[in-house]
Amino acid sequence: MIIGERGGKMGDKILVAIDESSFSESLVEYALSSWYRYDLEKIVFIHVVEGRVPTRAGWNINFKEIEPSLEEELLKKFHDMIGSTVEKMKLREIPYELILKVGEPSSTIVEVSEKGDFDLIVIGHKGLSNIERFFIGSVAANVVRHAPCSVHVYRPKD
Repeated sequence: MIIGERGGKMGDKILVAIDESSFSESLVEYALSSWYRYDLEKIVFIHVVEGRVPTRAGWNINFKEIEPSLEEELLKKFHDMIGSTVEKMKLREIPYELILKVGEPSSTIVEVSEKGDFDLIVIGHKGLSNIERFFIGSVAANVVRHAPCSVHVYRPKD
């Protein structure tokens, strides 16, 4: 078990930020392996749907709820990704929670981590293209800057 600065156990409850990129598959594998390595109490995956969409005039059309058909599609996609990773790794069934939220990704991840009293946030170092990251900033960097707990930025070996 990891010992945190507060002297208590750390990593009992982790929040893992995933997106629809292929990179998230290796992030899910890493998070699931942490379940065994650190004997975690709870693992929660979160995906944040950007609450705005691109238009000809730029980014706008804010929305606050996920359309039911999109929510169903995303839930299936992420449950399938996690389930197939569990099978691929030949792990026993791992209890987990999957949260879908609408909003700005970094602030939403930080808000959920505060409300859920998580010990650790695990986030990938990339997900968006370099052009998107240039214009809207790095979600991982913003989470590191504002998180109420430790943040592990996952970077797989290439």
